[in-house]
Amino acid sequence: MNNFILGTAQLKNSYGLLNKKSKNKKEVFQFLEFAINKGINYFDTAPGYNNQNLLGEFFKLNRFSLKPKLISKIPSLSKIPESKKIDFIKKSINKTTNELHISPQVIFFHDPKDNFFLFKNFSIIEEIINDKGINNIGSSVYKKVDLQYLKNLNNISFQFPLSVANQEFKNYPFKKDSLLIARSIFLQGALINLNLKKVPNLLENSYKKYVNYINKNKIDALAMSINFILQQKISNFIIGIDNKDQLEKIIDHKYKKFSMKIEIEINQLFLKKSLDPRKW
Repeated sequence: MNNFILGTAQLKNSYGLLNKKSKNKKEVFQFLEFAINKGINYFDTAPGYNNQNLLGEFFKLNRFSLKPKLISKIPSLSKIPESKKIDFIKKSINKTTNELHISPQVIFFHDPKDNFFLFKNFSIIEEIINDKGINNIGSSVYKKVDLQYLKNLNNISFQFPLSVANQEFKNYPFKKDSLLIARSIFLQGALINLNLKKVPNLLENSYKKYVNYINKNKIDALAMSINFILQQKISNFIIGIDNKDQLEKIIDHKYKKFSMKIEIEINQLFLKKSLDPRKW
């Protein structure tokens, strides 16, 4: 899967519905080396993940035949005075490139509320990233409404949730030159783990219906989720993985096609309000 991006939020944090244990440096380095040896060299990070220094140390110490590529983000501008936002963006990007020791391929605005500022200052921000050797600027969004200021801009990237449960961005008419990266393809693990002991209240009813549907129809949940994302018109997709076993299973899994009927029926099991992890 050449369009595979490895999410790193879970490397040092308790992130998602499955990962409850943080890793020490040795464990993180062993996992990253394993991933690269499996042919994965594209990574998604952010200042809020508290791992950019760690990733930078790993990439600085190791020389692999596959040159690593990274995505990072600009923290929310909501508490930054208007007159200081450009300077904050510059400092944030400098900090990220210094920590990673590599210029990211793409920098995303992490907070969709900053999209109007990005729209107003797009050419200025493009100059900033170009000076740092960064290929593209974009926005990490959650809903279609988050695109209202940006959808007509050229040469912009978008990161958005997309899964068999959340199909809001399926077939969305993005501009042809947009870089499109899907995330939350497993809904933080809920779509591939049918035995979760603790599920967010907002998601609980939909999850129960989903598990019953998968079991009743004897569906391979992992194969179905991956198959769905591989059929979409996107550039790349992010998978958050906790350990080597999970990664190996995803890489080596035998994927098959599923009917459109299954995708439609599963999508209907999930209430729209239950799909936003920010509300969990």
